[in-house]
Amino acid sequence: MQDPPTLWVSKLGLDQQYEFLTAGQHYRVTQQFIDFDKRIHPLGEQWLFLGTSFQPYDDGRSFFVSVDGVQEWQIRLRDAPEDQGEFLSHLKTYLAPLTSERS
Repeated sequence: MQDPPTLWVSKLGLDQQYEFLTAGQHYRVTQQFIDFDKRIHPLGEQWLFLGTSFQPYDDGRSFFVSVDGVQEWQIRLRDAPEDQGEFLSHLKTYLAPLTSERS
């Protein structure tokens, strides 16, 4: 069996933990949300969480995820009430870990 590819984000020095999210674990969207780039993340969307970074200017936070274990996706967020503050403050309302039988 072939080893999974080395992901580019592994070179970024990302934080491996954010609240209950842990790098290397799978999660699913349990309530739709819209990210900073106006992308809709629908109910049922699933990701492998790769890590997170914080940008102090503009209260920016990025989640780095993969839906297929190969391609990486940056989900940009802004921790402000008019943007994704609600999502970041109530993360467990929007995301849940996948159970081991489904991951």
